[in-house]
Amino acid sequence: MMERDLGVQKVRAFLIERGGREFEVPSRPDPDPTREWLRRVMGKGRITVPKGPTSHAARQRLAILQNLREGRSISQTAFRVGCHLRTVRRRKVEFIERNLLISPTKDTAP
Repeated sequence: MMERDLGVQKVRAFLIERGGREFEVPSRPDPDPTREWLRRVMGKGRITVPKGPTSHAARQRLAILQNLREGRSISQTAFRVGCHLRTVRRRKVEFIERNLLISPTKDTAP
């Protein structure tokens, strides 16, 4: 609903700026469209804004997936993303299980 009314870019920017923290919804009309939308829909008061897809873990997963899809090795991906090799290995298994990444096939021909 919020994305439909405001657009994905505005919602993403708001979540990056305010996600994971408390936010005071204004009681009076606000020139900022995001705050005004919250005021109309949620009403005045304090809310905790979820991080959702802007969380560190979500952004890290996406960066790992993109690097692996571009053909980078586990080591290269870990270096570029700034995480441990084990993290990339775990995510790679997760992506393959979810069919987000094609599993490498082993050639059994002599």
